[in-house]
Amino acid sequence: MIKDAICRREFQGIVVVPMVSITHLLFVNDILIFCNGSGYDIPKMAEIFRLLGVGTGMVINARKSSMVVHNLEEQKIVYI
Repeated sequence: MIKDAICRREFQGIVVVPMVSITHLLFVNDILIFCNGSGYDIPKMAEIFRLLGVGTGMVINARKSSMVVHNLEEQKIVYI
């Protein structure tokens, strides 16, 4: 779903250098999702999480999850 969103330019991730971005890293029991905090990335990420839950029955455990924000003004932070 992330790859499709990138192809449709609905999700960007974090641009490391021109033409290279990081969107996610997968570990055994963890997933790190990177987004640029734009008005496009955050709603798309929320939709992907919702669809993942519908399709698999898995949901995000809010008590075990965290959001790290860097270099973004507090009033611009959108919480899912």
